[in-house]
Amino acid sequence: MFGGINLPNFEDIIQDVGSKNLKLGNVINSESPMERIFFLTPHDEVFFRPLRELIFHVMVACHELLGHGSGRLLMEKSPHSCNFDLNELPESPISKQPIKSWYKPGQTWSSVFGNISTAYEECRADAVALFLVCDKDLLAIFGYDGNTSPTASDGDWPCLV
Repeated sequence: MFGGINLPNFEDIIQDVGSKNLKLGNVINSESPMERIFFLTPHDEVFFRPLRELIFHVMVACHELLGHGSGRLLMEKSPHSCNFDLNELPESPISKQPIKSWYKPGQTWSSVFGNISTAYEECRADAVALFLVCDKDLLAIFGYDGNTSPTASDGDWPCLV
């Protein structure tokens, strides 16, 4: 069951003007409050259950806003017309060297990655959310710190299982 969505779902519009992120607030409430969470031990379930809605909210926000909202494609819209400066190529965050490739005219995320593009995008957004949900500065935006309940790093992973 998904807790948020990005609209519109048209790559060209999202790439050029962005998207809106919606959180579906009633999703977590659609589950029975007494339903057993079988993948948790009884001890962990007692800890996690009261925090479930709060943690789910932060996870969905990190997934939708930062997971899907990041990773702008570097692309050449027409020959020698790019959405970046060809004379000062962006640096790869992995190699720390100038990039060597980008999307060519007519290519999109879906056309390059084909049948795995949607699954790959969801995994990327989940990975970003799981990484960022432990960032104390980011969680402070949501009002969480070392003195709140939940604390900044409590119980994020069960939301994705």
